Amino acid sequence: MKRTLLTGVLLAVAGALAVYVGAWLNLGLRSSIYGAALGAVLGLVANHSVLGRLAAFLGGVVIAWIGYAVRAQFLPDSTSGQIIAVVVVVVFITGMTMLSFGRLPMWAGLLGAAALIGAYEELYSAAPYNFLSESVVAISGLLVAVGFGFLVGVLSSSLWGDEEDFDSSTTVIPAASPGLAIMNQQGESAS
Repeated sequence: MKRTLLTGVLLAVAGALAVYVGAWLNLGLRSSIYGAALGAVLGLVANHSVLGRLAAFLGGVVIAWIGYAVRAQFLPDSTSGQIIAVVVVVVFITGMTMLSFGRLPMWAGLLGAAALIGAYEELYSAAPYNFLSESVVAISGLLVAVGFGFLVGVLSSSLWGDEEDFDSSTTVIPAASPGLAIMNQQGESAS
């Protein structure tokens, strides 16, 4: 529980700093908790290397940005245009993951694409012709907040390790395995 509390406090501070830095740099940061929370998830989920997760996330942001560029320039602002853009973005993120032989996790690439879409879709829908100026501002603000959250997530994972919310001296066997007993840490049957 200490890790959760410390991570939450640090994430709140990171969100506040993201708002402050975004305002100071005039980045038009619309929702700092959105970006900081996504960055924290990217930092906390430790199933790939830190650089791999970060590179995949940034790759997803770039691929989604290219999707918006293609949509703004070549596709109609309609359901069919959105469908084509979605397919292209997902195919390219899948390709990025495959070409890296899994070193760039697909989930992080999809998280990056979702981050940009969440931060920019409303602005794009209101004025697709302002793509170049508004998308750069949206990406800049998003990356500031994600950066703060990512730092918190990585530091939390590095400094405090994994936290378990249950007694780790007991291993519970899933109910799908009938006949197996609950075993304690020494391997003795507890039933």
